[in-house]
Amino acid sequence: MNTAHRSYGVAICETGDGMEKGMMKSFQKGLLIIELLSQRGSMSVTEISKELAIDKSTVSRHLSTAMHMGYVKKTSNRNYVLDLGILHLSARVLKGNDLIVQAVPYIGRLLSEVGGQVYLGVVWRGMVTNLYTTHDRGSIIEDLDLESGSPIHASSTAKAILAYEPEQAVLSLLESVGMQRFTDNTITDPHEYLEELRIVRKKKYSINNGEYLEGTYSAATPVRGYDGNGIAGLAIAGDYSAELLEQSIAPRLVAYAQMISYSLGYNAESIRLLS
Repeated sequence: MNTAHRSYGVAICETGDGMEKGMMKSFQKGLLIIELLSQRGSMSVTEISKELAIDKSTVSRHLSTAMHMGYVKKTSNRNYVLDLGILHLSARVLKGNDLIVQAVPYIGRLLSEVGGQVYLGVVWRGMVTNLYTTHDRGSIIEDLDLESGSPIHASSTAKAILAYEPEQAVLSLLESVGMQRFTDNTITDPHEYLEELRIVRKKKYSINNGEYLEGTYSAATPVRGYDGNGIAGLAIAGDYSAELLEQSIAPRLVAYAQMISYSLGYNAESIRLLS
């Protein structure tokens, strides 16, 4: 399996029979091409073919279909890049996402109280993706961040979410993505990371103490769904000291995340009674 396949975490489907199997394979190849372009930007047919181990005629056929649908366009140097059709799809997904719809009003109120920058993020394919981010200076361009790409072992958001996952599942995830050292404070031992998650569960929030970038601090707390699982992380970063985050910012963050959780149907007392 080549590098591109490993980065996506999928393989070409081999299930099904006859025409169904062929259609599933074709669909997956098309999606792999779209995902590769989203990672690499501008690529030629030859480069895509080599990276994905798909013959050039098949790549060209999928690109032609994607161009017709408005998802891909050809550049002046005859390479291919994603087109605005992808943006329209993303906008529809975000507009219909109940998590974002419920969270945004609370994020605005939190921001007005503490300033800085507030994030609503999820763990997706071993990385943190911010579904929504806004800051106290306000900017349409900066209000949407879909390619944050923070590594889970050095992210307050990821720690807030993963603190409520089974430990074996967390270990498996860490093994698959690795634990690269970015600063002296980066946690690179999986069992030390599990201990950190136990502290997060107890405190109800996580602190990132310059684990990804030196001198940067952030706090995050889980947003929980109706079943009590952490479905997202509400995080805040800014010109705060670790002490200010712990004593003043984090308690407000927890309070607002709880309000978002309740709006999504989470009820701690009901879950206790049912368990």
